[in-house]
Amino acid sequence: MPDIEELVKIEITKPLPEMGNVGGTYKIKGSVKMFDAIGAPPWVYAEVRRKEWWKPEIVEEVSYERGFPIPITGDFSIDIKTEKKSDYEVTVVATPAPLSLPFVGVFPITGKSDMMKIRVAEPTATDIQNIEISVIGPVFPATDLKNIAILVSRPEFPATDIKNIKIALVAVPVEYRGSIAKKELEYDGSRGTIPVHNVPQDKRGLVHIWGRNDMATSQKLGISWIVRDPDGIVVEAYSDWQTFSATPGGTHEFIGGRFDLNKTGIWTIAIALSMNPVSPVMVASYVGVLCTVAVAPAEYTLAVIIEPFGAGYVTISPKKAAYSVGEEVTLTAYPYSGSVFYNWRGWDSQPSTINPITVIMDRNKWVVAAFGR
Repeated sequence: MPDIEELVKIEITKPLPEMGNVGGTYKIKGSVKMFDAIGAPPWVYAEVRRKEWWKPEIVEEVSYERGFPIPITGDFSIDIKTEKKSDYEVTVVATPAPLSLPFVGVFPITGKSDMMKIRVAEPTATDIQNIEISVIGPVFPATDLKNIAILVSRPEFPATDIKNIKIALVAVPVEYRGSIAKKELEYDGSRGTIPVHNVPQDKRGLVHIWGRNDMATSQKLGISWIVRDPDGIVVEAYSDWQTFSATPGGTHEFIGGRFDLNKTGIWTIAIALSMNPVSPVMVASYVGVLCTVAVAPAEYTLAVIIEPFGAGYVTISPKKAAYSVGEEVTLTAYPYSGSVFYNWRGWDSQPSTINPITVIMDRNKWVVAAFGR
């Protein structure tokens, strides 16, 4: 048979805090259950022992605060009011009857919780007054100074003991780190890594730059660049900041606006990658060649004529509107039923019966595919 103080199980779900203020009210929550499950839940009280620890003589007061268990579940709550500066030792006890009405033959205590301790002092909200905090060193954005905590280790000090404090914080400069991960120039559907060589004249240029966050914390990336033509004239001045921060190791692509690559020669670009929008810090840069622009090579056309019309057809590979100097084009003649292929003529002085035939584009040319019956 269990001990008399183990007939009832008391479980504390919300204990008292370790520290409290004079005049406060603190709630204990828990549940009480009878092992034999006979009868209604017992009466529950908080046995409060108050000690004034700072006095040479031992002063202790004992009082009881009642709780009201809910039938079936046995859940209860008890309010503890801390009216004086002291150490409080609180134990929840269960009894079979009100403490004020004990009766013969029934032990007064049938269950007991673990002891809870709370040290109660004068309110500390006014203990720290008129604090001035100054930053020594470079100016940093407000987000760089966060979660400043001031700890009072002895809350029993009177309010007049801690006042008019001046705290000087020495700001440690943040070392921002980032890099330019990739640089590309787009020109009319083609792309190349900057610097790009031999871009055909009169293409439309578009700059793509990727910045990378090399820090252990998320940061916003910003970019700026200036593009100059071979005469040193600025053709694009671009700048932008991320809308959202880049995660550690993350990259962001910046895309500028289009401009005409209308001059042959060397085009240059100056790029600056920055962090910290409030007070920008440059973390990476590139100054150098964007691209070289060359005269667009001559292009020639090729015309193929079927003679007589409807006697056959010709395939052209590759088939294009215009061809570069020296480009090779293969022509293959196919006669329709009842016709035969005779020869090629027209682009050179001598006809040729070779089929298929290769034509080298060094000028505008026309070719006749002759068929007969």
